[in-house]
Amino acid sequence: MATTPRVPGGQPPRPPSTQPPPDLPNMPGVSDVLSTYLRRFSLWAVANFNNTLTKKSATGALYLTSPTGESVWSVTVDDAGTLTTTRMTPGAGP
Repeated sequence: MATTPRVPGGQPPRPPSTQPPPDLPNMPGVSDVLSTYLRRFSLWAVANFNNTLTKKSATGALYLTSPTGESVWSVTVDDAGTLTTTRMTPGAGP
């Protein structure tokens, strides 16, 4: 029988809430147009990531970078459970 994990107070854990992006700092040299664009872009990015990458959906691969950042590795698992790693060049595309 599966049990629901509990936090120290005895309550089940709550999912994280979506928070709006922080306000941009006061930067006198930045135009209002750029500030507005960045604010709208951050809201768009949050909404689209929430819509496309839900925690319950699987992705085809896991991407890891080396400690130096010079290489990126794609890690995949097939239906038999075999792990495959493929070295990728950062920014090269598929």
